[in-house]
Amino acid sequence: MATKTATVSEFRGKYSTYLEELQNDSEPLLLLNRGQQAAYVISPQIFDALIERLEDLEDIVEGMKALEEIRKDPSLLLDEEEFLSGLDLEE
Repeated sequence: MATKTATVSEFRGKYSTYLEELQNDSEPLLLLNRGQQAAYVISPQIFDALIERLEDLEDIVEGMKALEEIRKDPSLLLDEEEFLSGLDLEE
């Protein structure tokens, strides 16, 4: 993914233009301060998508850890009756 760049001073001078561009573009904006990376500015849509992806990856890792525990100790598995009794379903 290509990244647009701007200095902090440029951003400060035209922040509304840069923010408007972010709404119409999926590219992040890299802010530079004295030639060094200072910050990335991204659209709310990209931020939300990244957070959702991170949460999905965390769920996958959690599931993989659970599977590893079950491989080590198969007695952790519940049969259908044990599983359903733990749900506390009203009939």
